[in-house]
Amino acid sequence: MTPRGGGNNLAQRGERWVLVNKGAGSQARTLVVYGDRDPLYPVEMGVAMYRAIPNSALWVVPGGGHGPVFFGAAEEFATKSLEFLKG
Repeated sequence: MTPRGGGNNLAQRGERWVLVNKGAGSQARTLVVYGDRDPLYPVEMGVAMYRAIPNSALWVVPGGGHGPVFFGAAEEFATKSLEFLKG
């Protein structure tokens, strides 16, 4: 899991763009969970979200697909989530 925040605020997926407005919304800590084998969206989009969201952390699930990405890693997901929530 990689804690951090700030950086790029755009992620490109073909002709589609995802914009994260860093100036609006909550400043709550955010855990971005992304599968490295997502067939719909490349893991680079998860990395871009992580970089764009202040006070965020990123966990890339090895072998994880598209929602729910943690099927094969349920125990590790619980551990990472609790670790993140405890700060």
